[in-house]
Amino acid sequence: TVDIHSIRCASVLAGLETSAARTEEEEGFHRIHATVQNRGLLHLAILFHDIGKGTGHGHSRIGAEIVARIGARWGLPERDVSDLVFLVEQHLLMAHVSQRRDLHDIELILYFADTVGTVSRLDQLYLLTYADMKEVGPEIWTTWKAMLLAELYEKGRNVLEQGALKRPFEERAHRRREQVREMLQGEPRETAERFLARMDDRYLLAAPDGRFIEHCRTLAVFDGKTPIVVPIDSPESGTTEFLVLCPDERGLFAKIAGTLSANGLNILNASIATTVDAVALDTFYVNYRGKSLQGDPKKERVIADLSRVLRGETTVEALMAEPRAGKYVRDRIPRYRPTRVVFDNSVSSRFTVVDIFTYDRIGLLYDITSTLTALGIDIALSKISTKADQVADVFYIVDRDGGKITSLERQEEIRRALLASIGA
Repeated sequence: TVDIHSIRCASVLAGLETSAARTEEEEGFHRIHATVQNRGLLHLAILFHDIGKGTGHGHSRIGAEIVARIGARWGLPERDVSDLVFLVEQHLLMAHVSQRRDLHDIELILYFADTVGTVSRLDQLYLLTYADMKEVGPEIWTTWKAMLLAELYEKGRNVLEQGALKRPFEERAHRRREQVREMLQGEPRETAERFLARMDDRYLLAAPDGRFIEHCRTLAVFDGKTPIVVPIDSPESGTTEFLVLCPDERGLFAKIAGTLSANGLNILNASIATTVDAVALDTFYVNYRGKSLQGDPKKERVIADLSRVLRGETTVEALMAEPRAGKYVRDRIPRYRPTRVVFDNSVSSRFTVVDIFTYDRIGLLYDITSTLTALGIDIALSKISTKADQVADVFYIVDRDGGKITSLERQEEIRRALLASIGA
């Protein structure tokens, strides 16, 4: 129930103060918690964050209206009431942005920082989000989600403290290119320069620092036609990253996603990059039963299946039909279960963002992406957020002409096709 959940959330924060034996993660939150000046207000926000539940849709907004009245009735200082209202109204903001949006989108980070307003509010919102997710359980507070949340916090804090992301895009891109050039100093100069010449600014700004050398070396040995699949295990985050290089083609995302799904893997995130000479450099983050594939023989089978599908030796449909895939591929969603498809053209200047809310099943991502491909849609980024058996699949997309999808008629066409493929 809401009351028990809220009390337990408060206990999570209290544990940061009282526990003698803290994990490394808890120690980080403890340090932030120790800097909060008005901890009483934070704990009040924790107790009230779900007060609007049970009153209809939009419980965050309704809860904010309720606590505004409570604060005034109690005679709290105006600033405290304002902070309390903010924390209740925005208590889902960090979870939603970190899990469903492109954290490498500078405009998004600036919007997030502007919404939060101050470092003090950011610290409190971060702690509230941590307590809210942590209390629900390990299926919600995963290492992966913790990493995404921490990334959003750090980027938001940088903007609020230094305005670090407010430089013009061209300046940021130039500086980043020079940073990557320095990272590649150990590589042959010609190899490094060719790599930099083939990759666009968005890739350089978005890719993690620790991956440029691997990407540079892999691209250097790519013969232009034979697919390369490189697994990178990360046991500490419970994920395995599959780097896929092959000639770019429409529908590539669906092929990779379908192959991974046929092997029972849970896809957490996917990013797509393409060189100027049309080589796809796609990255999929996955786990299996909540863990990475390190030491699991399944990993070699996944690599083999990806290679066969990308070489045209088999199809995703054939893999899905194999007996070993049967235990992973579940039936479509019963029609009584609600599915929503929401388009947003305000989040990104380059892409239309489509949020798909439905019930999770293995193969869902393949059905969605193959449908988008059939409609002539190109996918630039995908983020997957799962809560129990519900999922929010998010795609940054452009239409066949490379532009955003602003036509309401076109959006409705896509929505109907997606609902049909999901089985809603």
